[in-house]
Amino acid sequence: MTQETLSAQLARACCADFYQSDAVRLLVGDSFHPGGERLTRMLAERMRLGPDDRVLDVGCGRGASALLLAREWGCRVVGIDFGERNLEEASRAAVDAGLAERATFRSGEAEALDFADGAFDAVICECVLSTFPDKVTPLQEMRRVLAAKGRLGITDVTLRGDLPEELQGVAGQVACIGGALSREGYAGLLEALDVGSVVAEEHSWAVADMLKELQGKLLLARMASAMGALDLPDAGLTTAQRLLGAAEAQVSAGNLGYGLFVAVAP
Repeated sequence: MTQETLSAQLARACCADFYQSDAVRLLVGDSFHPGGERLTRMLAERMRLGPDDRVLDVGCGRGASALLLAREWGCRVVGIDFGERNLEEASRAAVDAGLAERATFRSGEAEALDFADGAFDAVICECVLSTFPDKVTPLQEMRRVLAAKGRLGITDVTLRGDLPEELQGVAGQVACIGGALSREGYAGLLEALDVGSVVAEEHSWAVADMLKELQGKLLLARMASAMGALDLPDAGLTTAQRLLGAAEAQVSAGNLGYGLFVAVAP
């Protein structure tokens, strides 16, 4: 096993543990990515999804996007994730919503998708690609499982210039910032896949709104912890608040944003 492969696996395991934690769920809810269901609806519209489209959701988390596409677009969605707890909760939510026949969830790795060539009409990947040190391999795998005239949709953190030191390293990687690319960088990767014409849109409001909401929830969490209603380490809350403040400054400076990218074959 190469050092690069080991680093990728460690980063993925770290992300999976982090986003399955109760503290993170308290802060971000079931939809982990900026823009939430609003941006997922935009993505579905740009991809021209329709009833019975076979859709793969790479890095599905607790299944919020997969369930939305099954419920509102009538798609048949398979979600894959590295976190077993996420998958259990996503499957349970599908049953509770009466969508278990249209939304299923399984463990899987984006770098080696366990599906046949051309198995899906569309693939979505929301705020996950930035966490991969190697972005080419998972994108090639997504391309491989797309049927002829398939559609690929990505939403992710965008970055211009260098991050301040406190947002680099593991903290930045887990927060989907450390491995982010510029809008042109993501678009270039999609164009190289030869899926079709690439549409790139800027949606910085999504990350700005999410950071603002997280700051408010962190403040409530600190108050609840001080009153003994929550058992959260004060040092962790302080660190999280500092990192959020640093990220907000980067958004205000125009260095940190959020993009929507769709490749649709003509």
